Amino acid sequence: MLDGTRWMAVVSSLGLTFMLGIGATASALDLHQFWDKRCHDCHGHAGEFARRHLKVENGKLTGRHHTDNLKQFMGRHEMGPEHVERIYGMLLAQAATKPVYQQKCAGCHGTAAELVRASISRQDGVLVALPSKRPLSELLKKHGKLSAEEMPIVLESLARVLGEVAPN
Repeated sequence: MLDGTRWMAVVSSLGLTFMLGIGATASALDLHQFWDKRCHDCHGHAGEFARRHLKVENGKLTGRHHTDNLKQFMGRHEMGPEHVERIYGMLLAQAATKPVYQQKCAGCHGTAAELVRASISRQDGVLVALPSKRPLSELLKKHGKLSAEEMPIVLESLARVLGEVAPN
């Protein structure tokens, strides 16, 4: 279960992801592809990097070296200011979320971004598995051996990733 600070960080980043996904050209950006092309060679997978090198304090993401203004540093470091808010939101959510998907699902399904791009969409606000269009929450009751505590973490992670790879 997420503690209060981490839960607020996830909720804040989800809201930020959805708000920033409206309108701006940058919103069409697949954040995970962007990370893989621009950041992966030095920093590795975004989720692992966020959990290993960043921390959430009072709903704010901080790094080891850039504790005062991580967003300002990010805007000058390989991504430009137009992508900072969304990448920051992605990293904040990853740092605040237990790596249940990585531990329980990635071995068969690859990264969450790969799975979402290939096999998940949203229909009437509900995550569904493709091509069956069965609600993912029903499918996961019989697949993956997730505990009652792990199920919402995985569903929330996949919903967030869907907004990050296909924000429109």
